[in-house]
Amino acid sequence: MKYFRFVFAFATFLFSLNLGLLENFISLNDLLRENRVYYFKKNKDPASGPVKTFWNNGYVENTGTLLNGLKEEAWEYFHDNGKLRAKGSYIKGKKDGNWLTFFNNGNMRSQEVYADGVQSGVWKFYYRSGNIRTEEEYKDNNLEGIWRFYLESGELIESGYQKNGVRDGVLEIFDISGDLIKKELIDFTDDLIVKINKKHIFLFNYDTIRPINKYGFRESVKISAKNILNLEEKFKKPIIRSEYKNISVKKSLFSLPLSYMGFSGYINPFTNEANINYMIPSTSQIFVINHEMMHQLGIASEKDANFLSYVTLINSDDEYLKYCGLSYALRLCLNELSKIDNNKYQYFLKKVNKGIIKDYVEINKFWKSYEGKVEQVSKKSYDLYLKQNNIKSGIKNYNESISLILKYNLEVNE
Repeated sequence: MKYFRFVFAFATFLFSLNLGLLENFISLNDLLRENRVYYFKKNKDPASGPVKTFWNNGYVENTGTLLNGLKEEAWEYFHDNGKLRAKGSYIKGKKDGNWLTFFNNGNMRSQEVYADGVQSGVWKFYYRSGNIRTEEEYKDNNLEGIWRFYLESGELIESGYQKNGVRDGVLEIFDISGDLIKKELIDFTDDLIVKINKKHIFLFNYDTIRPINKYGFRESVKISAKNILNLEEKFKKPIIRSEYKNISVKKSLFSLPLSYMGFSGYINPFTNEANINYMIPSTSQIFVINHEMMHQLGIASEKDANFLSYVTLINSDDEYLKYCGLSYALRLCLNELSKIDNNKYQYFLKKVNKGIIKDYVEINKFWKSYEGKVEQVSKKSYDLYLKQNNIKSGIKNYNESISLILKYNLEVNE
């Protein structure tokens, strides 16, 4: 029995030694902090000496040095799984020099630069996968200078300058292949507005009249299917390697739930039947019908379905279908411009016929009236579904058709 007690006591001693409890370390948990200064709880004296603090599970939480209550020299911080969380140096309690932070999987999270506690120099942030996400330049704690944004796959997607934390000067937007597209976006938007304004007046007589769908639902389905079949002859080759013979598009019985979920339509995975939310504004119906038809023909990607719908509509012999294609593209372009160049966005907005703007406003009002937690949950779920089906950008894939449309426009006009 005595032997057992001796072994137990000795093991406890070794464990305590391993944790540094017998070493002269200070734990931050035993100190008070006011501003950047650490004090002993008992006598309120500023703490000085080596620091080592532990998580409840026994892993080290941080190590470093205190001098007169202030952090000095090299410090390291750890996640509760033992992996490094951050490391860098302090001078009189202020971060100084290069700092590195890490995710709890061990991959780099950020590279930061400080000068006497002030953010400065080029900072880099990374995706959890370890691939670079953004580069930003700081001066005196303000975002000042160049910044870049990358897709997780590594492609540069945006680049520009910031001044006092605000985007300043020319912003460069790149598509997924790295090609610069801002100039093309502006030129294309300008050309689009001229075309759609003319088409709008041709169809509805006055520039202030809000557009309406010229066709009922069934007629919209028939004319869209016929248009897809006619394009093969127009292009002298099939756009898609399939013929659209068995038309199966109907109004969804679940249109109200679809509205709350933020969806215009869907394909029944068991029957390949297209179900359209009949509650959406009538001017959106033609494009949604064409989008779902593309899925029926085997186009899985949302951006590809949107792009091919645009191509089929603007090349139609039917003037209203052309208008629907132009309207989709203009909404997409204006949305992109509102994010990257508000001045250009406002400028172009004033050039669009008032009747067209009325239609866009009503479409936005419709979707806003159904916004809520149901939409948030459903879109998060669908985003995950798309990513699991090799569409890396998830639900953002819907809006990525802009780069395809711009490239198509350049090729057509060459």
